[in-house]
Amino acid sequence: MKKRMIAVLLIFVLVVGTAVPAAAAGTGFSDLPAGYWAGEAIRNVAGKGIVSGYQDGTFRPAQKVTNAQFAVFLARAFYPKEAKAYEDQGYGGSAPWYWASMAALRDHRILEGTAMGRDTGWPELGCDGEYVTRYDMAQLAYNIMLDYEQTGSEVEREVVHLRVGDWSEIPESYQDAVTACYVLRVLRGHTDGDFDGAALMTRAQSCVVIDRLGKGLGVTIGTGEHVQTGPAGATLLSGQPVTEENVKDLLQRVAAEWQGDIRGMTYASGNSSAEVQAVIWSYTDANGKKLSMTSGSDGYAALLSDRIFGRFGFPAGSWMTSARCGPATS
Repeated sequence: MKKRMIAVLLIFVLVVGTAVPAAAAGTGFSDLPAGYWAGEAIRNVAGKGIVSGYQDGTFRPAQKVTNAQFAVFLARAFYPKEAKAYEDQGYGGSAPWYWASMAALRDHRILEGTAMGRDTGWPELGCDGEYVTRYDMAQLAYNIMLDYEQTGSEVEREVVHLRVGDWSEIPESYQDAVTACYVLRVLRGHTDGDFDGAALMTRAQSCVVIDRLGKGLGVTIGTGEHVQTGPAGATLLSGQPVTEENVKDLLQRVAAEWQGDIRGMTYASGNSSAEVQAVIWSYTDANGKKLSMTSGSDGYAALLSDRIFGRFGFPAGSWMTSARCGPATS
């Protein structure tokens, strides 16, 4: 009996001693449950050393982010070499902990149009401890897009205001920034469709923005270097670099727009369907040429290509001889 009790106790100690909370095992942070909406972005950004958790094993995703903290996150993500150079150089006197990151961003004009850019103190800013708003977050992200010379296509920029419920409340000085952030899918708005620019950024939201911005620009966060994908300088219609993830994102947008109906009618009925003819045949390229003069599937493939890769002026009926890259892979 005594031996049995000892064996049971040993098993209990081994099980309890080696058990790992499910959330911690799945995310690396004890306060991020499985399936948490920002979990993947947090793991990616934290894995690159851009943000970190706390000594108690938590990440505290709902905690607000100060201007200084967000500036450091951005510098680590997109300008790590410049920030490191300032750190190695030293300020030559007493300086706040964030000064090297702030200096790197200032050199690239990333702070312009924000509370940090308007602050006259240097190297210690008066607004460093204030929480960053969604307005300033969008402006900072937009300034990085400008620095990387990618702000999205004019075609998509023209319709963003239709997707933002509180567009009329966004100050004109921030509208270009908000527009670019929506085009490059850095922002997707709240569930009610509003941007809510005066709201304060959280740690989770900051990670999501940085993760999406890096992917939208085709930049490896943590190094600031471009991802080598597709032909040099090639971009999609959205203005984003040609990557598998960005192509899939645009495909999802087109699918959502057509809600799958046209695809189903296209392959089932071809051009014999009046509904397909009304949609596919009415779709023309940049030169006014009709698409899909032979079959509905060709027309839909051409539409996909032009909505993702841009219009090249080839009629869909001749795509086997004048092929777009989109139809050939669709």
